[in-house]
Amino acid sequence: MVGLFRPKCAGPRRESKTPIRCESPHQPLRTARLRAAGHGQTRLRSGFGCKCGPGPAFLNSAFDAQRRPQHVRPVKPTILLAFLVSATLQAESVTLIPSADTAMLSLNPDNNYGRLTTLPVGPINKPSHFARALLKFDVASALPAGAVVTSVRLKLQMTKEAIGGSGDTVGLHRMLVDWGEGAKSAGNHGAAATAGEANWNARKLGSANWGTPGGLAGADFVTAPSGTLEWNEPASYTFASTPGLVADVQAWRDNPTANEGWLLRSTDESPAGAAKRIVSREGTSVGQRPQLTVEFSVPPAFEPRLPVPTLAGGSLSLRYQLAAGHLYELRAFDRPGATTFSVLTNHAVKLVGFEAEFTEPVTPPQRFYQLVITGDID
Repeated sequence: MVGLFRPKCAGPRRESKTPIRCESPHQPLRTARLRAAGHGQTRLRSGFGCKCGPGPAFLNSAFDAQRRPQHVRPVKPTILLAFLVSATLQAESVTLIPSADTAMLSLNPDNNYGRLTTLPVGPINKPSHFARALLKFDVASALPAGAVVTSVRLKLQMTKEAIGGSGDTVGLHRMLVDWGEGAKSAGNHGAAATAGEANWNARKLGSANWGTPGGLAGADFVTAPSGTLEWNEPASYTFASTPGLVADVQAWRDNPTANEGWLLRSTDESPAGAAKRIVSREGTSVGQRPQLTVEFSVPPAFEPRLPVPTLAGGSLSLRYQLAAGHLYELRAFDRPGATTFSVLTNHAVKLVGFEAEFTEPVTPPQRFYQLVITGDID
């Protein structure tokens, strides 16, 4: 219970022993005891008034904050109780395979790898030549609006390492520019890229090149990796969740147009022979394809609520919290069940934690208020 409203009346106070009922279509019947005014002579002629003389004070206006009109029928004596209901965030998870993936190899700078079942990563056995892979996941289509990402893990299946290869550390770097997956699938090294496809020299052949062949750190991809792992022999490997990976996926959910995926590369590309091959999204075994597991929570849908009002100097004041991303109307009705209303004020809320206040003179004989969401905004 956040509070109760009782007009101040003249006269000595006494404790009423009469249970006071608050009726609501959404709350179980609740009872309370009302501190009532005594035998004063003052009368306020308004919907928020007190009846002085023998008997308790009463409040004969209702407040409702649901999306559709729902009114509390005033009963004399009546008190209005307002409640805050807390909702627990529901944890959920989703596992995705890439929506696009490819690789690029400095030894075959003109080739595209877009439809190969495995992709090379790391320095190969020829000095100063290495491969990098690109992976992209359609996060926005898989996560609901408002999702809060809490954990991100990427599972990769290594199927082959270079002859005499050594262990290696690889990192995931958030891409800053788009690239063309392509569709080449010949042998282990694809075939010459065609228009719009990525290779070592171009991110989209014929229209956009990399800042430097293979991609330029700080321009084509973020220099610092969002996550790293060590691998050696063929097996399944998983990038553990990190704040960087969580931030990447959250950003892609909130702004899908910024999702250009990750670049997978060795953190040290100088020692020859550490190259590996990983299963791509075209891999014949579905269970070995890259798997991005995202854990997230979804806040409960916001329902606006009106608090108990305050009276001061002949004016009624309402202060209420509004969630960002919605359009609101504060409405007034002259009786319960009425279908006509007047709009007292409206709000287009873009800021988190926004609090609004509405004040008007107290008017007789009664007034019923309702706060509703009328639409959404970006």
